[in-house]
Amino acid sequence: MLDICRGIERPGDSKRFHRGNFLLLNKQSRILVTGHTGMLGKALVRALRAAGYEIILAAVHAECDLTAQVGALFERLQPEFVFHLAARVGGIKANTTFPADFLYENLAMQNNVIRECHRSGVKKLVFVRELADLIAGAAGYDGRIAWDSAMPDGMPRKCVDVSRIAALGYRPRIGLAEGIKGVVQQYRELKKKGVYP
Repeated sequence: MLDICRGIERPGDSKRFHRGNFLLLNKQSRILVTGHTGMLGKALVRALRAAGYEIILAAVHAECDLTAQVGALFERLQPEFVFHLAARVGGIKANTTFPADFLYENLAMQNNVIRECHRSGVKKLVFVRELADLIAGAAGYDGRIAWDSAMPDGMPRKCVDVSRIAALGYRPRIGLAEGIKGVVQQYRELKKKGVYP
C-alpha cells in the first residue's frame, strides 16, 4: 500500500512503523538518506547517528543521479527505510528563473524513489512533511502547517560533527523523538519564566 504523506508500509509486516507520528526503527536498520549533504539531510544524519542508528546509507550526486539511476543504487545499498530529502535547489533567483526545471527534476527524483522503494520492498519511505509532523506532534501544535514553495526554505548553517566522539564510544541516551519533546518542554518552561516573549 502506498501512502505519499505517511510513506510505504507493507501489508503483512509483523511490526508497525508508527506510534502516532513517531517512527519505530531498529538500531541496525539499513537507513538511506537522500539529500544527506543538504541542510535538512545533514541534520537528520547527525540526529540518527546521535540516537545510535548504526547503518546510515547515502550516495552523493556524482555516484547516483536520482532522476535516472535509482534502481542500481537500491540494489547496491539495499535500504530498509528511506528518508527522501534530496531536491534540486538554487536559491531565490534560480527558483524564480527556472521554476519548471526545478519542479521537473524534483518530481522525477520523487517518482523514481517511490517506484524503487515499492519495487525493492522498502519497509518505510519518509518525506519532509512527515518530519515536520513529528516536530509538530512533539510541540503539541495542532494547527495547519503551510507549505509555500514560493518562499525561501531557510538559511544554511554550520553544525557540529559528532562522529569523533561517537568513535570514542559515546552513545546518546535520548532518541530523536524524545529529544524533540524535551526541547519543546524546556522552551515552554522558560517561556513561563519570561525568558522568551
